[in-house]
Amino acid sequence: MFAFIVLLFGTISVRDNFYNNYNTLSFIPSNVTETQYNQTIRMDNDFMALTREEYDSYDDEALLQYCKGRITGLTDSDASEQVKRLRIKYEGYHAATYHWWWWIVCYIAACIGWRIPEFSLNTRKKLVHYEATNDVSQLQTMMIVLSETKMDVYKAICWLEKQAAVHKAAIRRCHYSYIANPIKALDELEASSPINDFKRLLRKLKASVYTLSLNEAFSDMALDKAQTLTITEMLRTEELELRKNSAKLIAVAPAALALIGCFIGPVLILGVIEMMDTLNNLNGFGM
Repeated sequence: MFAFIVLLFGTISVRDNFYNNYNTLSFIPSNVTETQYNQTIRMDNDFMALTREEYDSYDDEALLQYCKGRITGLTDSDASEQVKRLRIKYEGYHAATYHWWWWIVCYIAACIGWRIPEFSLNTRKKLVHYEATNDVSQLQTMMIVLSETKMDVYKAICWLEKQAAVHKAAIRRCHYSYIANPIKALDELEASSPINDFKRLLRKLKASVYTLSLNEAFSDMALDKAQTLTITEMLRTEELELRKNSAKLIAVAPAALALIGCFIGPVLILGVIEMMDTLNNLNGFGM
């Protein structure tokens, strides 16, 4: 509705600017007397009141004589500029009118505007998921290194907090509440992320709190990380292939549309017109 109101008032403003514009088209300022300016205003007002049929009856020569007859002291070049100005003014003024399809344009613009926040949110969600996956991969590498030491889970969480980027705030909360209740702190940290590899890492940490050492709990982490990287590489390769194919289609589309619009379309339209003319002639012979 707002877009329609803007279009409506914009059209009114454009028509008003066209109607009340009496300046010449030349970039070089011309010396116009007050009498000539007043004559120009009266000539424009009379000319803008013409109907379309009356306007079409004026060719360039007739309009040139019209301008010379309405404004005194015009040279041939000035009269030619007035002819161009009057034609542009008349056609522009009468072209700036309300069209029924404006409602469709406004509706489409409203639908696009309604979907933009959702589209932006989904895009941001994909980007954050991608960054979180990379963050978890770095945390897995860190835990593989830490599992070779005699470090306990609390110190391991301290190092994970230093290494993390996306999960830094959640790991910091876990770090602060770990002393009071280690399992609860790790459970809350696990629930804060949708990444399965991160959940698997935290389950190994929980197993290392009371029963296993870090070395025993993360003995298979290197193999899991290698498998995850292989799957991720396969998925990225497939995504790149899809993007490559989409880019090819987008690159070919303008040439295809130009070919259809310049050659195939006119030929089809001409064929349909000729067929309709033939059918009309046959019907005329039959009668």
